Amino acid sequence: MNQNFTDPIIILKTYDFYKEFYLEISHWPKPERYNLGAGSEKLILEILSGLLAAARNLNPRFNLIQCNLKLQILKLFIRLAKDIGILKDKKYLFLESRILEIGKMLGGWLKTK
Repeated sequence: MNQNFTDPIIILKTYDFYKEFYLEISHWPKPERYNLGAGSEKLILEILSGLLAAARNLNPRFNLIQCNLKLQILKLFIRLAKDIGILKDKKYLFLESRILEIGKMLGGWLKTK
């Protein structure tokens, strides 16, 4: 992704997370890919959209609060994928560490708004 240097790094991190997740769900069985995978993918894209809107000062506090809520739901979906056996432990830990990193950045940004 060609980063616009006025965009916060969290947008690039979320973009990279989406790429990783997208590649991962292509290996999931069809039912999980089109249910849990698609729901998670939609959340990631909504988070990315909300971050972009907040970066453009389009109701930033509201957008960041919404992103935070969606990130928490995404965290649950990722854990569910691990618990039902479609996400390997190693990949789960990788994705979870990225979610935590994004969450910390989001929390810091939210405190400034």
